[in-house]
Parts: sequence; structure tokens; C-alpha cells
Amino acid sequence: MSNYLTLTAEDYSENEPASDTARQKPRIRGQDGEGNGAFGASRERRDGTRYSHAGVDFINGPGAPVYALNDGEFRWAHAPYPEDSRFTGLNIKDTNGNTNLYFYVKPSIKPGTQVKKGDLIGYNQDLRLKYSDKMTNHFHFEVRENGDKNKIIDPLKYLGWK
Repeated sequence: MSNYLTLTAEDYSENEPASDTARQKPRIRGQDGEGNGAFGASRERRDGTRYSHAGVDFINGPGAPVYALNDGEFRWAHAPYPEDSRFTGLNIKDTNGNTNLYFYVKPSIKPGTQVKKGDLIGYNQDLRLKYSDKMTNHFHFEVRENGDKNKIIDPLKYLGWK
């Protein structure tokens, strides 16, 4: 059995399952050798300063599909770590005008593509290339109000999952 939950379009459905076993919600990366994947979790930078985790990390295996969590337009791909171009992220402006960031996702769509919630947007990258086995593979999801990096929204509340 795999240690990873592969997310499908059904995992992002607004409809609640008939029972708890009908479908699993995405699992959040808990504490591991590199920190905690919950929104607001205290983190330590390499220089020893602390910061709050600005998104939520959803467990997903290397190469597994990643689906849009909201309707919007794929604006561009970027490197979450400028010093490490092996990893990419997606910037999607949702229909509320907020920026949805997905890190560690190789895009399967081109900039300008309109996406609907549940559409395939890319594939999870293998974080073991950067962190070895200290970190559970996942993709990071972050929401910024109107694209402002200083106005971070709790993704689980934004999605109505909390």
C-alpha cells in the first residue's frame, strides 16, 4: 500500500460523501523531519529566524495528478526556490480575484488556460530530490487576497473545508 493519497477530481467535490468511507478528503502533511504542513505552523529558516507557513501541504505522491481547487486562469509557472529550478509552481488567478499558488507541481497546461475546479493542472514533483526522506511528498497550496503576499488566507477556510 502506498504512503500517498492520490487526489482525484472527486476529492475536490463540493458535495459531501454519503458516508465517511465514500471518499477521502485530501490529507494534510503532518509533522515530519522538515516541519509541519498545516496553515500557520511555525517554521524555521536556515538562518534560524522563524515564520508562519503560508499555505497547506496536501500529501500526494511523485508524478500523481494535481487538480484545480478553484475556477480561474493559469497565469504563469514559477520557481518557488529561485536557487533550485528543479521545482515549479503554478499561479492561478481565481474568479474571486485571489491568487492560488501551487508549489511542487509540474504544469500540464499553458499560461492563459481557463481552468474549472477539478481540472487537471499538473503533476506532483518528487521532493525527495531536495529533502531526501525527511519530508513527505506533497504539493503546497496557498491563497493570497488579490495577489498580495502580505494578505494570506487560510486555504481550508477559503475552500469551505474548515
